[in-house]
Amino acid sequence: MAQRIRAMNQGMNSVWDYTELKGTIDRIDYILNMVTYILLGIVLAISFFSLLTTTYLNILQQTN
Repeated sequence: MAQRIRAMNQGMNSVWDYTELKGTIDRIDYILNMVTYILLGIVLAISFFSLLTTTYLNILQQTN
């Protein structure tokens, strides 16, 4: 469809078709989602270990 429109409007501005770049946009979206999930997992793991350490040290301090 986009090729026919371009052929009809050769002297005019070009027509941009979303479906031509949909695969690339979907790949970029997938990569950004994976990066976000990985960073979220790292931040949650660091927060969890920080919480464990703080709790352990508070319990240790209370027993002394």
